[in-house]
Amino acid sequence: LWIELYKGMLGNVSGNNVKEVFNIEEKELIILASPDNNENLTGYSLISDIGAYSYEGIEASYYIDKKIQVLLKNNEIIAVVGVIDENPVIENCFIVQNTGQEITIFSGGVERTYLFNNSGGDLANKICDLRIHEDGAEITNLYEEAITGKILKVTGAVAEFEGVGTKKLAQRAKVYSTADGDVTWKGPSSLIVGSDIAYYFMNGDEIRAAVIIKNQIPENIRVAISNTGYTSLYHDTVEITSEEGFSAFLGGDESYYGPGEIYSPVLDNGGRVFIKPSVGGKIIINSIRRNWPGGAAPAYRGTVEVSKEGGKYVIVNEAPFEEYLYAVIPSEMPTSFGLEAAKVQAVTARSYAHNQFLENKYHEYGANIDDSVNSQVYNNIPENESSVIAVDETNGVFITHQGKVVSANFFSTSAGYTANSGEIWADATTKQFPGDTPPYLTAAGQFEGAGFGDLSIEENAIKFFKDPDVECFEKGAPWFRWNVEMTAEEISNSVNSNLAARYKANPSLIKTLQEDGYYRTKGIESVGKITNMQVIKRGEAGNIMQLKLSGTEASIMVYTEYNIRMLLKPSSPGKEITLNLDGGDIVENYSLMPSSFFVFDKYVDADGNLTRVVFYGGGNGHGVGMSQTGVRALIGLGYDFESIIKHYFAGVELSAISG
Repeated sequence: LWIELYKGMLGNVSGNNVKEVFNIEEKELIILASPDNNENLTGYSLISDIGAYSYEGIEASYYIDKKIQVLLKNNEIIAVVGVIDENPVIENCFIVQNTGQEITIFSGGVERTYLFNNSGGDLANKICDLRIHEDGAEITNLYEEAITGKILKVTGAVAEFEGVGTKKLAQRAKVYSTADGDVTWKGPSSLIVGSDIAYYFMNGDEIRAAVIIKNQIPENIRVAISNTGYTSLYHDTVEITSEEGFSAFLGGDESYYGPGEIYSPVLDNGGRVFIKPSVGGKIIINSIRRNWPGGAAPAYRGTVEVSKEGGKYVIVNEAPFEEYLYAVIPSEMPTSFGLEAAKVQAVTARSYAHNQFLENKYHEYGANIDDSVNSQVYNNIPENESSVIAVDETNGVFITHQGKVVSANFFSTSAGYTANSGEIWADATTKQFPGDTPPYLTAAGQFEGAGFGDLSIEENAIKFFKDPDVECFEKGAPWFRWNVEMTAEEISNSVNSNLAARYKANPSLIKTLQEDGYYRTKGIESVGKITNMQVIKRGEAGNIMQLKLSGTEASIMVYTEYNIRMLLKPSSPGKEITLNLDGGDIVENYSLMPSSFFVFDKYVDADGNLTRVVFYGGGNGHGVGMSQTGVRALIGLGYDFESIIKHYFAGVELSAISG
């Protein structure tokens, strides 16, 4: 009764948008393991047939081998609604082994062994539905038919294969891997777009499970191409040409277009055309613009695919992995920094792209990555001789730590320190902040000699960020120090216009003051007029981790650098807000606060009302890993590309990788 009342209250408050507002959903699952039957599990954690969850205040052992309906918030079971089936069927489980009397299956991340009357021979490495009952288990469906092929796209409902077409994913389809020996639990994003690394077990045209049999080393990479201005991955129209000619493959038909001819695909929803340049040629996409000389349309190595969904077009460029880097380096680092700097960017970008490739975040678009700052900028500026040489001379070199390629983050300019990654970003899995910091992404001073005190202390941060003459590697660079003044009205407008979007992105990182004096997660769109600002917590490098914003309608606690930078965006429609850089340059209406490495002075009127705030900061970007402006400074001090990389990423090696 309490659970029904609770669900009713949630629906009443949220207008039945419980998932969107409170991130609470109902789900059915079968509990397979808890600390009571699995010594590898500790505390309040369990494994179900669809993955691992945390819990508290629930007698998990009672529900083992039963199908239950639960309420979930994030990855935590907050209530058991009820038992659905005492003798449930574990769908699409992986058979590890079977004997005459037992069967061992794997599902959700754990092995379980049940009594089993085997009459089907060796069933290992096959997929089945297994019914559990008091006397053991029995197979209700055995899936032996499997297909392979290069996967082009994965959504929540379908997978598309080259030459095979579209196959439906079963509602409880599962992904396993045997690539490293023992079977492990994976998610759909592990089915790397552009790869042929798995068997897909079928029931008719429906995929019941995928088993990854080998690790993928990125030989090619698939890039989702943004529209002009990088506002969307969807395009209203597409116009293709090439200086050397190209072929378009649609269905079973091939059409050739000569040099300079224009091709504008006309597709039905779900259609896809493959475009291949003539030997030695590149594909030019006339319908988008980048920062190419003379306003020229960008040209792409490799092939281009155009598909259509929801009335819009999606463009994917598949290019050789190393050649992709040719057009990343000049888009991310000025060519004027020189060849040695380009080598640093090449190795860093290669390592970063490797992990982005494996994360496969853009699988629903048929891509591994995109071409914007959400991955790393690609082909905004054309490749050049320096970028090609830098890639070729470092071919296959990655930044590794304990044999694994690191997440080699980089940014524009430091304020004199690089930051602990866990004090900048929330944990990618749990969404909790602060997150964990790997040993190669720790805070470090960008100077020689004595430090400047503990910058997590406000007084030290104020002295440091207000001083343009502190002796750091990047002293004198335009973004090393900056300041900007905003009125209370401008700050209020920026906060209120961006608040809803930032809350939606991760509700746990923006909390609202409640009547009991505690800050809690709650949907909010406006704080009213800003009345006060206060830094609550800084990181080791002086970056703001937690900022309190008080307004006439609400007070909020804001966590992580990106939320802080977006809410305090120095930009105002119809008015120019001027950002003053070191050396006298100015930037107007910048897209977000340059960094979270800043302090501020508040000014009030005679009645104590906040009127304006002057921000004094340093650096440009998130502040984790390699500073591109710092690279140029270190080269001036005699560092080579290898020593620069080891300076920014502590304890790493430069090495090749293999599958």
